[in-house]
Amino acid sequence: RASQIRDLLKSGDVRGSKYLFLVGGFGESGILQTHLTTHFPELKLVIPKRPLLAIVQGAVLFGINPSVVVVRKSKYTYGESIRKPWEDQDGSQRMVFDPSDETFKCDSRFRIFIRKGEDIPLDHVVKHESCPIICSQQEIIHYFYTSPDENPRHIDEDGCCQIGTLRVSLPEGKLEDKAIETECSWGTEIVGHYKA
Repeated sequence: RASQIRDLLKSGDVRGSKYLFLVGGFGESGILQTHLTTHFPELKLVIPKRPLLAIVQGAVLFGINPSVVVVRKSKYTYGESIRKPWEDQDGSQRMVFDPSDETFKCDSRFRIFIRKGEDIPLDHVVKHESCPIICSQQEIIHYFYTSPDENPRHIDEDGCCQIGTLRVSLPEGKLEDKAIETECSWGTEIVGHYKA
């Protein structure tokens, strides 16, 4: 739809664009090309000789040398599940009693690393600190999720999907000595690192 393209052209980084690149299978469609030049006369339509091949070639170039793409837009919101003090908007079904401090917690909160639509530079790094809940805890388990929403509050909302798990063994010692830093980098894959 022309209205959807017009809305996109008014937003963020593409505002003020002078060119419209047409790649992929539909790039060869004369009907689509005519439609776009009619509805967007202010834009120059750029079509490679083989539009379908342009997609494959771009994927291969990115696989060989990821630095050919300077920045990407996140298709999803990425994050992890964390335990936070329970609040009314968490709902009673998510209320969990924590005997360590005798308070109620919500252990299905979504801690956001990257939001849907956010620009992600190559090798972008997000850091968060985590602490064990009890002194005798021997490991911290991180559950990573995606969401189609920009601001998910809980990991069990519609569309949220678990994409990975990382387990970190904790050293012996005092609770305050067991804090770790989670470091996730976005290159050609999401990689998690921990620093004690």
